[in-house]
Amino acid sequence: MNHTLGQAIESAPCKPKIWKRYVDDTFTILDWDRVDVFLQHINSQQPSIRFTMEIENNSKIAFLDTSVYREPDGRLTTSVYRKPTHTDQYILYTGSTTHVDDTSDFVSPDDFDGVEVILEQL
Repeated sequence: MNHTLGQAIESAPCKPKIWKRYVDDTFTILDWDRVDVFLQHINSQQPSIRFTMEIENNSKIAFLDTSVYREPDGRLTTSVYRKPTHTDQYILYTGSTTHVDDTSDFVSPDDFDGVEVILEQL
């Protein structure tokens, strides 16, 4: 896909100012009036690959686990992205929870030593 994607970007009628890709997510900056042209072009390159887009809202957009802000002077700043449903609630490990008590019979400290050895060999 990298080769096909590279060709699509090189042959595009308008080049993105920024193109960052992580697996199947891309972060792209284009001139507003060229966004639809660029999207149509890259979607015409490979019938089995379809790109969709999200446009910034109030000068910000979520990408992966970050919020990217476009400052008034054009700089980009980032912060950790939290979904609107995020509650900041986590399971507190106290060593005496029911779940830990139920699973402690199945996992011994010796099991973790074996995992370390396997990981170190990779």
